[in-house]
Amino acid sequence: MSNQSYTLVDLTQLLGVRSVTIKSWMKHFSDYLGDLSKKEKFSADDLEKFKIIQNLVKVRGFTVDGAKREIANKNDFLEEREKVVKQLTNLRRFLVDLRDSV
Repeated sequence: MSNQSYTLVDLTQLLGVRSVTIKSWMKHFSDYLGDLSKKEKFSADDLEKFKIIQNLVKVRGFTVDGAKREIANKNDFLEEREKVVKQLTNLRRFLVDLRDSV
């Protein structure tokens, strides 16, 4: 992850939205973003999360509640995928060990 940090002004310029929009997203998406209310600098990870919110709300036309559901569904999918990858990795390790013991 990049160590670059961004100010609120940087975010407004990068995302092409007003600061009031970003502050609104900070309020409505605090579960996803974490508590950013007192931050003066934002990380590259924060910027990526704002880009996801922007895509859902501004580009794809989701309501705030709809965007929250979409993010939750995506997080559930990613967690499930991560679980499956771990299971497959363990299975592969077992099969390699089995092959090597024969």
